[in-house]
Amino acid sequence: LRKACKGKNLSLREAGKKIGISHTTIALILHGRRVHPLTIRKLAKAFSNGQYHRAVLEDELLTLAGYRSNRPPELNETIGRLIDSVIDFSPEELKMLTRFADYLVEIREQIPA
Repeated sequence: LRKACKGKNLSLREAGKKIGISHTTIALILHGRRVHPLTIRKLAKAFSNGQYHRAVLEDELLTLAGYRSNRPPELNETIGRLIDSVIDFSPEELKMLTRFADYLVEIREQIPA
């Protein structure tokens, strides 16, 4: 988050003003304090460059704020790419994807370790 502010040449105060939250709220997040998840979404949306990046940034901020457990960065990247791939899927396509994922889980469970 600090890098994102720096990359856009914004102070925490300027970033807060741009997003519509206080700079102290941004500071709380940076210090690992818990803030409302909607605030985190606003931050991710303001500092991202596309759906994939937004999803990854939001996940990192939610982890930092204590709403999620820490995952390896490569998993976040994979999940972000997956979200980008399916973001415009229709409900029927999402249903089909879910069935396929269930099928893969079933196969994996049948393979001896």
